[in-house]
Amino acid sequence: MNLKVFKGKVLLIVNVASKCALGNANYTQLTQLHNRYKDKGFEILAFPCNQFLNKEPGTSQEAEAFACERYKATFPILGKENVNTTSSVAV
Repeated sequence: MNLKVFKGKVLLIVNVASKCALGNANYTQLTQLHNRYKDKGFEILAFPCNQFLNKEPGTSQEAEAFACERYKATFPILGKENVNTTSSVAV
């Protein structure tokens, strides 16, 4: 994903996991936060990750379907990532 499409916006980049004990609260709060501020230039980018106790075992598509169907998430649920590795992102 080219982050330039978000130029001028405030981004919250978060890793998520549908099977996490905090998943219900996290998705609920993220959805509420996004709905409240999306019209003011705020965006959430959610990256599913299975690196922490295998809490996101499915595919990227399953993670997206879970968030969108169960929590009505309207923010991007992107492809599964390894979030505890070093990488650089060019903006």
